[in-house]
Amino acid sequence: MQMYAKGFIDKALGNLDKTLEEDPGFFKPYHLKGILLAMQKKKDEAIVAYAKAVELAPNSIELKMDFAKFYLNNELKDEALKLYQNILENAPDSPDGHYGLGLIFVQENKLDEALQELVMAKDIFQKQVPKEGEELPANPNRGHVHYQLGLIYKQKGDAEQAFVEFTQACAEYDVLLKKLSAKAAK
Repeated sequence: MQMYAKGFIDKALGNLDKTLEEDPGFFKPYHLKGILLAMQKKKDEAIVAYAKAVELAPNSIELKMDFAKFYLNNELKDEALKLYQNILENAPDSPDGHYGLGLIFVQENKLDEALQELVMAKDIFQKQVPKEGEELPANPNRGHVHYQLGLIYKQKGDAEQAFVEFTQACAEYDVLLKKLSAKAAK
């Protein structure tokens, strides 16, 4: 990612290819390759890399969420839907899976269905409690859920509930920013 950020895209991809030659069974280089190819707008190549990563790590919700997000960004809603459904089949209490389904329903302007999925994601996130001495991992979807709910309530004319959700989104983003800043400082 550092090579990519400095403009050495081909070198970054070349290093990933070398890593894959040495360890073709490790999913993370495929995932990173998918991300880099997506940034280059090489959709078909990115799909191949992401698909290989998912094949190697079929239980990684984070990976599937990233792949589904890629699909949504490239207007491949059916493929994204399959991934979100797969996440929920394997982990019914995944707030990320419900958030993803909510996003699809928002795009389809099915606000009641979106509201149902997003409220479910919100409820699951709120029930998550860190183990003693630990903290919840940084997850931007905690804030995104509230933001999307705010948009829906605003569209439905419920300004008061929209305000509540937007305020909560800001609070979640603030927590996320603090966690990421602390991590970067280490």
